[in-house]
Amino acid sequence: MTDDSGRLSNRQPLVTAALLVVATVTVFGQVGGHGFLDWDDTKHIRDNPHVNPPSWHGLAEIWTEPYWGLYIPLSYTFFAGEAAIAQRSTPDDDGWALSATVFHLGNLALHVGCVLAVFTILRRLFRHDGAACAGAMLFAVHPLQVESVAWISETRGVLCALFGLAAVWQYLRYADAAKMQPRKSTAAGYVTATAVFVAALLCKPAAVAVPLMIAALEFGLLRRPVRRIALSLGPWLLIAGVWVVLTKYQQPDRYLAFVAPPWTRPLLAGDALSFYLLKLMAPWHLGPDYGRSPAWTVEQWWFYFAWLLPAAVLLGLGWLKDRRLWLTAAGVFFVGLLPVLGLVPFSFQRISTVADRYVYLAMLGPALALCGLLAGRWKRSTAGIAAVVLGVLGTAAFVQTSHWRDDESLLTHALRVNPRSLTARHARGLMAARKQQHAEAIEWYQAALADHPDNARLHGSLGRSLIAEGQLDHGLRALREAVRLAPHSAVERCYLADALAEHKALEGAEESYRAAIQLDRKCTPAYVGLGKLLIDRRDLAGAIGLYHTALDENPRDVILRVNLGAALEMLATPEAVKQAEDHYRAALKIHPDWAAAHFNLANLLEARQAPDEAVEHYRAALRFDPNYARAHVNLGIVLAQQGKAGEAIAHYRAALRIDRRLVEAYLNLGAALAAEGRAGEAAAEFSRGLRLVPPGSDLAERIREILRQLEDR
Repeated sequence: MTDDSGRLSNRQPLVTAALLVVATVTVFGQVGGHGFLDWDDTKHIRDNPHVNPPSWHGLAEIWTEPYWGLYIPLSYTFFAGEAAIAQRSTPDDDGWALSATVFHLGNLALHVGCVLAVFTILRRLFRHDGAACAGAMLFAVHPLQVESVAWISETRGVLCALFGLAAVWQYLRYADAAKMQPRKSTAAGYVTATAVFVAALLCKPAAVAVPLMIAALEFGLLRRPVRRIALSLGPWLLIAGVWVVLTKYQQPDRYLAFVAPPWTRPLLAGDALSFYLLKLMAPWHLGPDYGRSPAWTVEQWWFYFAWLLPAAVLLGLGWLKDRRLWLTAAGVFFVGLLPVLGLVPFSFQRISTVADRYVYLAMLGPALALCGLLAGRWKRSTAGIAAVVLGVLGTAAFVQTSHWRDDESLLTHALRVNPRSLTARHARGLMAARKQQHAEAIEWYQAALADHPDNARLHGSLGRSLIAEGQLDHGLRALREAVRLAPHSAVERCYLADALAEHKALEGAEESYRAAIQLDRKCTPAYVGLGKLLIDRRDLAGAIGLYHTALDENPRDVILRVNLGAALEMLATPEAVKQAEDHYRAALKIHPDWAAAHFNLANLLEARQAPDEAVEHYRAALRFDPNYARAHVNLGIVLAQQGKAGEAIAHYRAALRIDRRLVEAYLNLGAALAAEGRAGEAAAEFSRGLRLVPPGSDLAERIREILRQLEDR
């Protein structure tokens, strides 16, 4: 609490903290009703085998190796903890077996923690509750913070910021104690602060900016000697330097289609700073993809002059009365952004050098400026003006948050902000392709390629849709172009191999699959595709050996286990069938929601005369994948054998609603109807099935014989 002047009172500032929590939840609380986004939530959570389902083995892998080019084990551990709470709480038709609400509320809770940490830091620096509250409120509700709070994938950045801010606070406590009691050991405080800083690095590499932010506060605001700052923060800077090298090793420049020449990088940094300053002062027209990649930016006429804006702002701040405060705040903002200004290339630059989420931790600088301004000029009038401005910003953030509720809303907004957005147009194409609307998908891909002709993923997606539309030559050409543009990508080689295998170019397919495996020893699609080629070639031993090799690399990969089980079943020996069952059951221990594992195990149990358990697993397959047509058919067959004709008929009809070309469903439905004495309906279903059978085949003749028998009835 504060007295009438806004300064500290002797009571704990619980009311102020409660106000900050209420305001933050009011602006961002709607995220609790938002869903997962294909915009990276898929790869970081749903399709991340270390997180979904959570397991001790998955945690061990999180901590021993990088995932998607980043070693951030603490963030993925946090995701795994959320998944343990959320798993299977809201299964739906898209295969999500996790509650998005748990992840969104977890991220919101982290943001609230960051807001309170900022309030605590500002209160310690300025000894003024009212001003500290205003500064923390700016950090809380500025629209630039929306991307970090509303996007589940960026929980990594918010968690990193929480540890980073905690490190700042703990370091300030240590520094104050060392100043007040120079002869007393303060090693425990320093070790604690260092440990928290390392925890921030384990969440996201952006934490390398934390020691520089502390240095700016120490030198600019607290006026401590440079020598003392260097001695205290030297070890932190050394740790940060090692982290930069490790991160760069995990994300080499070869994965970027364009790497900015060194002489252009300071200019790129100037352009990024100009962008952030403009969005800080006028935070409208915000989006997830601004398209300001280095390749695009260096071609603009204003590229050489963009640095003038931050230079002018810096000079202007130097002329102000309280220039030490303003320059310190500017320094905190600048060094907070330093890792992502483009001085060192990073992977997201293939899309854009700038992004709203990069400002999250750096917003401590503007919060510091507002707090310092109000602390020195606290009046009801200035407090009122600040409240109005913060109210406007909070309203804008509330509206911006609504754009992140689902893929459709986000992509529509992204294209409104940046009509040439690579990510949004690619995502639109992928959405259309999933709906089998390949002509529309091709239009989206081609429009994106007009602006991004060197993007390998676009060429790969275009190739698959062209082939689906029957344009084989054009599709293969696009897939080969994708491989040429991304020679180190196993994914692009898998796309090409899949297309070649589908069109019987088996030698080329095998070569591409093996090349993909050489590039990525954990490329499951390559193992699966190559295994199918070997099985088609009647090389069961080779396929089984391949899958065993793959499982050595990916022991928790359920797809590989299910495929290995299927290959072992084909051997048809008692020992192989028992091994197949073991692999199916092992897959279900890892991933109890895996429909294919339930289906294969049910087939095996049905063949082994264990119908009750088979029914149980068929039902489980359909529970986790209601559109599994063959599971409906096979379940219907077992139910019919158990005398449950009505249920069997219902499942056959369900299968045909999903797939109208499933001959098995027509024939079994016809048989079930005939057994019920419904000869006319049975004949109709057999006739529909007959249309899908090659004329003159043995099956066609058997169906005609059945139809003649039904006519005789």
